[in-house]
Amino acid sequence: MAALATAFSGLSLKGSVVVRRGQNISAGSVPGLAAPSGRVAFFVDAKQNSLKRQRVTERNRLYNKDRKSEIATRIKKVIKAVDSLQKQEVQESDILGLEKMIGEATKSIDKAVSKGIMKQNTAARRKSRMSRAKRGLLIKAGMYTPAAK
Repeated sequence: MAALATAFSGLSLKGSVVVRRGQNISAGSVPGLAAPSGRVAFFVDAKQNSLKRQRVTERNRLYNKDRKSEIATRIKKVIKAVDSLQKQEVQESDILGLEKMIGEATKSIDKAVSKGIMKQNTAARRKSRMSRAKRGLLIKAGMYTPAAK
């Protein structure tokens, strides 16, 4: 028993450190290299989580950027089509093609809202812009008469 007591007499719980899987231990936690105050320091390796977070954020940013770019392109095509149709005689078939383009743009806008890429008011404003352009074209061509207020 005395031999056991002498074997454990050199141990102290004062500077003990619990090390978990994935943690880095600094030189300060090695016995004999403690700070003068007697405290022992170690650094937790929480870097893996932050690196994954950065990867996921970058992936989502690129995905969102692609969707926003698609929406902007579709809206520009609709506005250009309306401008080109205003310069010429408008036929019913031209309006059907324009409505198809507006439908595709609206679909991609609504999908972006459902995925959280775009806010609802922004989406409504952009859809309204396309509808106003189409309405102006129809009024100018004499195919639509707005109701009196």
